[in-house]
Amino acid sequence: MTDFFASFSPCVCAEGDLLGRDVFSRYIADLIIDMPAEKGLVVGLTGAWGAGKTTVLNLMAEHFADTLPVIERPSVIWINPWRLGGQGKPLGQIFTRELLSKLAKGEDRRIADLFLQIAKATAIISPNFQPVQQFLELFPGKEKTSDELLEIASAELEKRKRKIIFFVEDLDRLVPSDCLEILRVAHILFSLPNVITVLSLDLHQTARSINLALTNSPTCTTGLAFLEKLIHIRFDLPEVGTEKAAEFYWNAVRHVSLRASTWNEENFREVYDSV
Repeated sequence: MTDFFASFSPCVCAEGDLLGRDVFSRYIADLIIDMPAEKGLVVGLTGAWGAGKTTVLNLMAEHFADTLPVIERPSVIWINPWRLGGQGKPLGQIFTRELLSKLAKGEDRRIADLFLQIAKATAIISPNFQPVQQFLELFPGKEKTSDELLEIASAELEKRKRKIIFFVEDLDRLVPSDCLEILRVAHILFSLPNVITVLSLDLHQTARSINLALTNSPTCTTGLAFLEKLIHIRFDLPEVGTEKAAEFYWNAVRHVSLRASTWNEENFREVYDSV
């Protein structure tokens, strides 16, 4: 019973996909890895809370790992800004620190160094913000402008055979000002060659947050326009098919019935079919 109810959490592999998300996930993964990203690519994965967006991201990451040769396999970096809040500093700075840390721990230290300098030049982070100072020693001499740094980063990334893919989750859970700030940071840092950003979000909830941050209005109009300009291609999470939903439902019923003293599945099906 414990194993079955674990399926209500995001699944981490195709084997545990009880609702048929794997085909959709593989379709997106294949599409975005083959799409040109000369100036970066921002992908929107949209759906309501609990619809299965994290499952899709997990299955996409698994598909990259299982099907692509190592030399072409992208670096996949997960960032959840909602979980980074409450540290007493602006969320944009915390988000950038987390991003730099994850890049530097992998095979992308040089890119992390360049991202750091871009963040510093565009005032995303303060030069005094820890752990920034330890990175600054890598760049002695005259500081470069943000445009110069973006040009250097672009040249570096264009040489890569492997793309960098950022999975950014839970933007729709942020307070409006933080949501807008994270999107600003993402736009600056992720608009670079061979960088793909997948924003996993509830479209209308995020649009309302942006609207509140920009106009102090609870409508979605301005926020939707903002997101349409930011997101290059959008995938709406499809509804679960009737057959898969019914299969999942009956598995749940059977597991719950194990606790019942009496159980007659035939009678229950008659009631279910009559509703």
